[in-house]
Amino acid sequence: MATLTRLEQDWPQQVAVAIPPGGFGWRFKHLLWSAKNCGSPRHWQDKGHLVFAFYDGIDTAAFRDWLKASQVDWRCPPEWPQVEPQPPMGSPDTGKVGRLDAEELSDWVRGALRRGHARRIIGAYLKGNRTRTKYAPSGGMPEALRELAALRPDIDASQRESLVKALCSWTMDHHRAWFIRQLEKHERNQ
Repeated sequence: MATLTRLEQDWPQQVAVAIPPGGFGWRFKHLLWSAKNCGSPRHWQDKGHLVFAFYDGIDTAAFRDWLKASQVDWRCPPEWPQVEPQPPMGSPDTGKVGRLDAEELSDWVRGALRRGHARRIIGAYLKGNRTRTKYAPSGGMPEALRELAALRPDIDASQRESLVKALCSWTMDHHRAWFIRQLEKHERNQ
């Protein structure tokens, strides 16, 4: 077994899940999806545990809450009869259709920022504005929607526009001067 790196030893937030005899089996995909969707960038095995790393306490708490809410006894071997855990948010098995509330949008924006998706989607939005013959606030929307669909094909098409708009709002709130400069570059180049 490989020794832990200094980075793994000193990671600020960790959740260790005991590996049962025979491993996690069919449950591993649920653990991995949930950990990634809660913001875990990596995981490793250490002394009979699968350790998931998180950057902040909010993400760590969300993963621990999911572990409890799943109603799975993770210590049992995979062949023991158990309930199938609720698929984690964002997995291909989930497909909530309809409008997202403000809290869901905020959570999604936070996840997109953490995963680097926001930068790519905003970049596509700005690129779309530059390729238009006349500036319009939604000019880059088709490009941004295509980028979001490529990054996250699991997201329902009816929700994509509201997610892109939420990213644009977040960018305007937190990087207003930069965002306006980028949008105005298009106007000057016309």
